[in-house]
Amino acid sequence: MAGAKKYFRFDLSKARDGEMKIAAGRYLRVVRASNATCEVEISVDENINDHYEIMVKNGYISVGAGFQRFYVRNEAQAGDWVVVMVVEDRSDYDVENENSGVISSIGQIDDAVKVINEVGEVLEVNDPLTQAAVGDAETAIVAALAALETAVDAVQSICSTVNSTVSSVFSRLAHPTDKRAALIDLTGCTYVNALNTTVTIAAGTNTNGVYIPFISWSAYSTNFSHVEIDDVPICPYHNAGNGMVGTMDALFVPAGKKIEFYSNTVNAPLRAAYKVL
Repeated sequence: MAGAKKYFRFDLSKARDGEMKIAAGRYLRVVRASNATCEVEISVDENINDHYEIMVKNGYISVGAGFQRFYVRNEAQAGDWVVVMVVEDRSDYDVENENSGVISSIGQIDDAVKVINEVGEVLEVNDPLTQAAVGDAETAIVAALAALETAVDAVQSICSTVNSTVSSVFSRLAHPTDKRAALIDLTGCTYVNALNTTVTIAAGTNTNGVYIPFISWSAYSTNFSHVEIDDVPICPYHNAGNGMVGTMDALFVPAGKKIEFYSNTVNAPLRAAYKVL
């Protein structure tokens, strides 16, 4: 039984310089051409200058050890074309083409491309040009799969970089204490619980600045508490309607500023911590 054949049609109107086709076999032949003067150069397995052979209609290459691919180059030849066949062994061609030197015998090739349709019927395509087109499509699919593999590798590389970056960010967010330790450290602080009183840090005492980790204030109508810096309130202190409470944290007051923690009633307490630096 004859081995499987692969056909490749080349439009010689387009110049080529080492176009590769994937096709394993031991025997390659130019089985059809638009005319006897068409020329292509073919090399098997390697795209090396001195490995190319000039081929015309019925020219062939036989490689006992076999090959996996072949390369084609040609000058532009307007309107011309050739069909190249690859088979496992020369006998696969000759046994079905007794007059293999005659191009017309190509029409008798019966080792057809087989297609199974959606209802399971096996269809055969005997025309060598159609089989050549199928070979071209197979080569295009192989090239597309290779390109897809390259694209997938690129996407995986990008994902790896993104994952690394996200992991780094999460690592920093998961351990913020070392980034803000100075803002929550209450070591050495004085605590304020002002109820209808004022706690004052005089400007002369504030020689290097004052660190205030937190302030909690409240207000209701004319009852209120607040903090003043150089007699300017920095949080609401009266006419607060139905009542308000609030907090502020992580304040640094520059040197030379007077600070007052104020409450005008026991119903509007102010609580805070501070450290004179």
